[in-house]
Amino acid sequence: MLNRIGKYLFAAALSISCFGTSLVAEIHNLNNINTPYVLDNKQIKMPEFPDAFNPSIVKWQGKTLMSFRIRDPYTASTDQIGFVWLTDDFKLAGTPSILERFNESLSKYFYMPSFAQDPRLITLNDELYIIYSNILPTHSGQAVRRMVVGTVKFDGSRFTVDDPHPLLSIDGFDLDKKEKNWVPFIFEDNLLLAYSISPHRVVHPLYMENTCVNFSLCQNSVQWDWGVIRGGTPAMKIGDRYLSFFHSLKGMQTVQSDKEMMTHYFMGAYTFEADPPFTIKSMSQKPIMAKTFYEGPMYVNWKPLRAVYPMGFIMDDTFIWLSYGRQDHEIWVVKLDTKGLLNSLKAVD
Repeated sequence: MLNRIGKYLFAAALSISCFGTSLVAEIHNLNNINTPYVLDNKQIKMPEFPDAFNPSIVKWQGKTLMSFRIRDPYTASTDQIGFVWLTDDFKLAGTPSILERFNESLSKYFYMPSFAQDPRLITLNDELYIIYSNILPTHSGQAVRRMVVGTVKFDGSRFTVDDPHPLLSIDGFDLDKKEKNWVPFIFEDNLLLAYSISPHRVVHPLYMENTCVNFSLCQNSVQWDWGVIRGGTPAMKIGDRYLSFFHSLKGMQTVQSDKEMMTHYFMGAYTFEADPPFTIKSMSQKPIMAKTFYEGPMYVNWKPLRAVYPMGFIMDDTFIWLSYGRQDHEIWVVKLDTKGLLNSLKAVD
């Protein structure tokens, strides 16, 4: 009897396999992803903030400036934003300091503590803008995560932002879910924000009204097999188009997760036209990959994960230096060959 049951189960398993469904989950080795335009990878460590993560970099006042999220070693909270100057080879050029934010809580509604996350930096002429998300009260009084835009000032020792502007609605309609990862870019001396990539929806902030208006919308057919595409770095002009780096996340079993089912964060690149409606032109077909991306310690996080998270980049005629957070506990910069990266992107319909 047991023999017959065993034969039946074996036949059933074989039948399932023949129809394309495997009873054994596929184990991926992410190091098999070949991205030859990745040239170098470097970690930036700060003794003052050993678990800092998610860095954005920008050229400002003729130097390289980095912002980052601070992880408090005693409370594990991650709601403070840090700044530090860097040398051209990404070493610390000064002592890191905490950004001082004033009048952020929208006291005309009610007081709330700060839960700021993931600051991005972008410059417009000589002004330095910071774009991040925070949990804020909406017009209806509910507390929801919203995007915030502010102007950073530096007096030689302190970084400050006064009266940052929360963006609570679009075209007069309150947003009904948490908002993160809008992509900032500069167009004709205006700061615009890509609300989504697919479709590519761009909005223009009206700061004094705490709202945005729709600026352009373009449908596209992007192909990406590594999870839902979300924003990452600011977009910068390169030739006749803009370049930006996005992130996505997907549950997978990999060699790098010790074959456990785990959320993996990936990053890729995309370009879009330099003029409205800012049509998406090309996109990565596989994740940008360096061997060290998914190695290293498995820190205690809000859930088990293997994560790389792009936040900012600077470039010259030959190379791109992309800053990213790893495992929500580390700061890294990866060096890319610009021509090789652009040639790897596939046209988007």
